[in-house]
Amino acid sequence: LSAAHCTQGVHAQDIKVALGGGHLTGLSNYTVANIFTHPGFNKTYYMDYDASLLQLQSPVVFDECIGVVCVPPERARPTTYKECYITGWGKLAENAVAVPNELQMGRVHVTSHAVCRWQYATLATITESMLCATGRTEGKIVDACQGDSGGPLVCKHDDAWFLHGISSFG
Repeated sequence: LSAAHCTQGVHAQDIKVALGGGHLTGLSNYTVANIFTHPGFNKTYYMDYDASLLQLQSPVVFDECIGVVCVPPERARPTTYKECYITGWGKLAENAVAVPNELQMGRVHVTSHAVCRWQYATLATITESMLCATGRTEGKIVDACQGDSGGPLVCKHDDAWFLHGISSFG
């Protein structure tokens, strides 16, 4: 799974999916066979339905670092203020030049649509297909940044992790 704006105009065979571990070295690389973009994706309308499913050319080999995440029932959303996590390889600051060599993880909380619409009032239109999450650690904002697009938003329910979103913008 990735963000549709990351795969738009790109040939499947030109995408490599790297899995396993938290460092850029030693990852397992997989070639993409097909890209299935959400039919409702509309980049000109503020990234509505910004999702693509990537079909790999070969099966993934699972190990202690590569596993699965559950898919929630249709239209299921985490409750407001639910604790979730985002991960990504994006920049650590908006004006940073380099990206980290280690996978970054941040604890975030789901915010209501009303709060999200207010926060983004001058920047973007927040649609019903979108989910907003943000956090703070040691007084600093925890959010996705440039290069994190396509990364997962996962939330724990009981003893299982569920995929509830994909980083698109922030």
